[in-house]
Amino acid sequence: MELEISDKIEEVVDVKESKMNHSNTSKVNQETVSKAVDDIDDSKEAKILKRTSIEQEEKVNLPVTKEEIVPKQNPILKAGIEHINAVEFKEKIKGNNVQLIDVRTPREFANEHIKEAININYYKKELFKNEMVKLDKSKPVYVYCKSGVRSSKSAKILKDAGYKVFDLKGGILDWKSKNLETVK
Repeated sequence: MELEISDKIEEVVDVKESKMNHSNTSKVNQETVSKAVDDIDDSKEAKILKRTSIEQEEKVNLPVTKEEIVPKQNPILKAGIEHINAVEFKEKIKGNNVQLIDVRTPREFANEHIKEAININYYKKELFKNEMVKLDKSKPVYVYCKSGVRSSKSAKILKDAGYKVFDLKGGILDWKSKNLETVK
């Protein structure tokens, strides 16, 4: 008797799993499940199996919500890059306590730079990585270079490390072409 119940339970499980894996279950499979469950409905194991199968079926058929797909946002800014022009860049950094990074060489930086910028040389990879980790991830990072190439590469590194980055398109050349101020 116990072996017979166990065999029927396995049959029900196989049919139910098949039903859950194939949305177009035939009427024959549904009748087989119903008959098998009816045949062993008196046993305790069958009642547990029947309840569990129904619960699983209900879980499978639940609609997926946006919250289940998109993780909740961390209080830290969402990592990403925005490439913005000189005028937008100036407005974003104006009067704000920002993390403004010039990724050019120290010689280029000494020649001229945007006021309040700090210099982290992109070409010195170890130094760049060591200085990058000192930045605050809860605040955006603004980067620029001469023409936008190094700052774009730097922005990718920063984004991959979890920072929100604003990259000056066209670099300091575009900044100067708009007659925006630089300091020595």
